Formats: sequence, structure tokens, C-alpha cells
Amino acid sequence: MKKLIKLSLLLSLFLFLIIPATTRAQEDNVEFQPVAPPPSSNNNAASSSLVERLKTVGGQAGYITDEEKASTPRIVGVIVGAFINFTGLTFIVLMIIAGYGWMTSNGNEEKIKKSVSTIKASIIGLIVSLSAWAIWNFIFKTLIVGSQ
Repeated sequence: MKKLIKLSLLLSLFLFLIIPATTRAQEDNVEFQPVAPPPSSNNNAASSSLVERLKTVGGQAGYITDEEKASTPRIVGVIVGAFINFTGLTFIVLMIIAGYGWMTSNGNEEKIKKSVSTIKASIIGLIVSLSAWAIWNFIFKTLIVGSQ
């Protein structure tokens, strides 16, 4: 029974996390145009022209190159937000598993204690996750977005 639960969890993680990530790569009607090589005069001009070339290529590939929408702090913010959302999802899964274990314990004190400890640990994890979200939200809105 435990192997079946582990297998179903791994399969659902694969289906919901891995497969949707691969479908973004199948875009149609993308036309690529060659980009002229940058003039190599000095290092600073070459690096700025390299950035411009990367923006041009990224724009032609369909990526957002506007700094207001796709700057490094915003990308980091999206990644941190996704991680915090994943911890919330983990809380829900742990609560379901612990609740199921408690309901099917048939009065077995050992299983009940294990389920209660899992519920306590998941609630502590949720509190940590919500605290991390509050701290990140403060840092992002006050320091990163406010300074731009």
C-alpha cells in the first residue's frame, strides 16, 4: 500500500510539474532573423552591444526583453514565489496524508501519534512558509521595486 502511494505521488508530480514545462518549447510561427556581429572596439562597447544582441535575439524568439517586465529582481521574485507556493502545496499534501493515516489508524496509538506529529510538523512548516512569504513580500515591494 505504501509503495502504491509513493508511486502515485511520484507519477502525479511528474505529470503536473515536468510535462507542462516541456510544452512551452513547441511554439509555432517563430521567424528568426540573423543578427549582425557587434563591432569590437573596446570591452565596454562590446559588452553593451552583446547585451543588445541578446535582447534582439530574445525578442525575436518571443521572450520579453522589456526591463520593466523582465528584470533580474522580478525573475528572482517569480522563482522565490514559486518556491513558497511549492511549500504551501507540500503542506496540503502532508495534511492529507496525515489525515488519511489518522482516519485509517483504527485506534492504533502509534499511528495516531505519527499522524499528529506529521500534522504538527506541517503546520510549523506552513508558519515558516508564510513568514518567508511576508518577509520576501516586504523586501520585494519596499527595497527592490521601490528603488527602481
